[in-house]
Amino acid sequence: MKKNRLFAILIAFFTFSCFAQNWKADHVFLIGLDGWGAYSVEKAEMPNVKTLMDAGCYTLKKRSVLPSSSAVNWASMFMGAGPELHGYTEWGSKTPELPSRVVNEHHIFPTIFSELRKAVPDAEIGVLYEWDGIKYLVDTLALNYHVQAPDYNLYPAALCEMACKYITEKKPVLTAICFDNPDHVGHVDGHDTPAYYAKLKELDGYVGRIVDAIKEAGIYDNSIIIVTADHGGINKGHGGKTMQDFLTTFLNLYYRLTYFVYLNYKRCQFLRLNNSILNSTLFSTIKLSSRIPIFFMTDKTILFINKPSIKSKCKM
Repeated sequence: MKKNRLFAILIAFFTFSCFAQNWKADHVFLIGLDGWGAYSVEKAEMPNVKTLMDAGCYTLKKRSVLPSSSAVNWASMFMGAGPELHGYTEWGSKTPELPSRVVNEHHIFPTIFSELRKAVPDAEIGVLYEWDGIKYLVDTLALNYHVQAPDYNLYPAALCEMACKYITEKKPVLTAICFDNPDHVGHVDGHDTPAYYAKLKELDGYVGRIVDAIKEAGIYDNSIIIVTADHGGINKGHGGKTMQDFLTTFLNLYYRLTYFVYLNYKRCQFLRLNNSILNSTLFSTIKLSSRIPIFFMTDKTILFINKPSIKSKCKM
């Protein structure tokens, strides 16, 4: 009897394992919170983000490239390479200060958006943002849709509303939604302040609404949702070499990765990645976890998903 029970458990385990390994998403949503330092996660009131953390895998040790500023780090995420290759090196880079190692037909270092466009010409691809510096880093010629939201000081929910409308109407294959906060509050009121945490609570509400829009569009079960940041900060600034500047959060709602932890018939609820990963690994993460057939990779990318060094936790 015990042998039969053990055999049944093993069959179930390997069946689920094969399903999990073969599963790939058809839709990827990147939600970026500019200036969201990893130090804040434990103290922040962010129930929607923490629900995603409980359902997926995450790390609080994702490292910015240097300098720990905006354009150089958004470029590294979108391009899957560090500044020594793509050439964008400053907070507000609009063009590379160093010659890019390679450029595509649009005369920009290849991005995840341009590579998807080449691989799947009819894919719906969109980028929505508040900070206008984003548009210089995404290769807008590769996009179906890119738009800057109006001033968030006057219309704080505008980007969220625009993103929800786009998702429900177009069901895009790849979407980046880039908020300019909590960075702005960090500069005005300071990091690790009541105003900073109030803004995180507000942003968490927008994340929840975007997730609801994905569900309304009928594509939630076939989607990857990534929530991350470009850099952190300390006092009223960033760009330095402190760990508060340097460490950001990376959350990947890819719950099917949890297949390899089965204990007492109860499935592991979340994975905490103990690895230090880099902003430039975002490209390869999307490549690994979705059906998006992107072939451009650089020697800077680090493939970390499903490596034995991942430490898991289970809620029993």
